[in-house]
Amino acid sequence: MGAELCSLEVGPLTLQPAFSPTVEDYYVRCAAGENPLTVAATPASGASVSLMGPSTTAPASELKTSVTVVPDQAVVVQATLGAASTSYWVRCLPPDFPPLTMTQHDAGTPPPGFYLVGDTFVGPGDGGYGMLLDVRGTPVWYAKTRNNAGAKDVDMLAPNQFSFISIAAYSFGAYEGSFEVHTVDPVGVSYVNAVNVPIDTHELRRLSNGDYMFFTDPIVTGVDLTGVGMYGIEDILDCELQEVSPTGALVWQWRATDHFDARKETTFAITQPASMSGGKTVNVVDVFHCNSIDWDDSGDLLLSARDMDAIFLISRATGKVLWKMGGTTYNKDGAPHMTLDNDPLHGFLRQHHARFQPDGTISVFDDQSLGPGAARALVMSTDLAAGKASIVWEYDGKNNTLGMGSVVILPDGSRVIGWGADTPDNPPAGATPSPMRNPAFTEVDEQGHDLLDFTFGDDDSTYRAIKIPASEVDLPTLRAAVGAWSSETADAGPH
Repeated sequence: MGAELCSLEVGPLTLQPAFSPTVEDYYVRCAAGENPLTVAATPASGASVSLMGPSTTAPASELKTSVTVVPDQAVVVQATLGAASTSYWVRCLPPDFPPLTMTQHDAGTPPPGFYLVGDTFVGPGDGGYGMLLDVRGTPVWYAKTRNNAGAKDVDMLAPNQFSFISIAAYSFGAYEGSFEVHTVDPVGVSYVNAVNVPIDTHELRRLSNGDYMFFTDPIVTGVDLTGVGMYGIEDILDCELQEVSPTGALVWQWRATDHFDARKETTFAITQPASMSGGKTVNVVDVFHCNSIDWDDSGDLLLSARDMDAIFLISRATGKVLWKMGGTTYNKDGAPHMTLDNDPLHGFLRQHHARFQPDGTISVFDDQSLGPGAARALVMSTDLAAGKASIVWEYDGKNNTLGMGSVVILPDGSRVIGWGADTPDNPPAGATPSPMRNPAFTEVDEQGHDLLDFTFGDDDSTYRAIKIPASEVDLPTLRAAVGAWSSETADAGPH
């Protein structure tokens, strides 16, 4: 043994996960205000131990001291042997932090890494947090949403820079809504908003030139939806794509209505509330519901539209549709169409998170909302000349999902599936309770062995689950950033 602890207790609170000399990050659940704690630790033979936070003690052969911490603070205990040292961090989580349960299985060990999630739909008494979890389910970094609502689309834009958007009181799009971009070195927050139209909450990407790309939700009035359910002449929610510079200038935009016919291509039209200027909310028909953005080496853009049951590639140079997969065969641009070949479920349904893989395949999360099958992670090869795609890898969940979801595949073999919004135990009127619940996310290996599952509890859900390689995370920087930013010390707000 080296510079390690043999034991660590932070009484009277329960250390989570259980102590192990090789595990450096823990948490306890604190009450609001001051929390008096007793810290006791024993180092390995020949090593010394000292308290490094929130106060300090001199190195000694054992440690037993009293401290007082408030939520977001950490107790830091250090073991030292010669020139080597190991720091053990115990985070004091706020009382409204959602429940966390990480279950590791015996099928294998996940590759090293961290998971970005958010409690998008918050349980009673919970706050909204974007968070980075380690493989034991410990939050090593987190930030609370500005309005204490659910955190959606938690992602990493660059090393030490994370983003998410709060969704409370937002209809589809919001003029007052903004993506929060949290930088942890130096600690700070900035905001990304759309230009002249409401921003959409589904996706924020950063391009190599530093610009942001996201969807917006403009309303188009007087659209003929005759033959689509019981609709007639309606106001619809368009799908607009904007590229905006870091200073907020509009660089490029694209609209679905220029390339798709809502009446001919919508497969799941539904009435939704949408925002207008001045805070007014109106009911419109959601006909596209774009939810993900990716690009290939040429810069052409891969989009997913849930209410078309389709993913499609558009030319960055011309805006025209280059191909369409799923949904109806029609599009205004006359682009070729692909179907999913030899699939017993006859293709994906209400899908999310379409992404190119390095080998040219495409991954997608198939929600199968209101469909015949269970939600599933798919990896598909494409044959544009033959007009078909083929499933090359699949992993099925326990039941279908109402929405959301993701699939992340990393070069190290990590395959993380965010299961989206499951049917709750106490479903709304008309919904059917699910006898088998999907977790918030699952990590599997290429052979489909379940390595770990994570759940929030309280019917909380995460929009996506994004895994980050361990090499892209600087733990000391992330640990120090927790609690260093708050809405009171941030800049004036959205630009």
